[in-house]
Amino acid sequence: LFIVTRFIRYSFYIIVLVLSARHFERDFGLRILKSLTLAISVYIIAQWAVYNVVGVLLPFKVLPFAISRDISTEAILDVAARYYFRPLGVFIEPGFAAQYLLPGLAFFLFSYPQKNPHDNWITMLVLVAIFVTTSSQGIILAVLLLSLSILQSVRSVRGPAGLLKVILITTII
Repeated sequence: LFIVTRFIRYSFYIIVLVLSARHFERDFGLRILKSLTLAISVYIIAQWAVYNVVGVLLPFKVLPFAISRDISTEAILDVAARYYFRPLGVFIEPGFAAQYLLPGLAFFLFSYPQKNPHDNWITMLVLVAIFVTTSSQGIILAVLLLSLSILQSVRSVRGPAGLLKVILITTII
């Protein structure tokens, strides 16, 4: 039964993607992705800060949607009390949160589709959110994206000063 319901769900996703691909507006979709990335990043940081300062776990369910896995708040608090709390945002797993934030981080880092004066601050906020999830995959990919962005901006500088900057930044990273 579980495999059948999973097949039906994924088939529905594929059908929706195929049918809506002709009517999709890329710029609107990117604006939505960036807005959701910013909102989830702020919530992850708030969830981490409130738990560490006050000891209260902010809810991680988006009502009225139920969580598909059997996770209770007591189980999360028990693990957090024994080890440390990894903020989830609105996701079931901190790794899922980091995976969701990475594409938004890339769009903010490379200022796509257009340069926004607030992109640098938002990029730092998303990076902090990825780091507080303590997802090793998310942190490694975020550092790689950041390295590529820095090398791309430094690459435009020519001459010995540009080479020195590339060597210095590569050494630091």
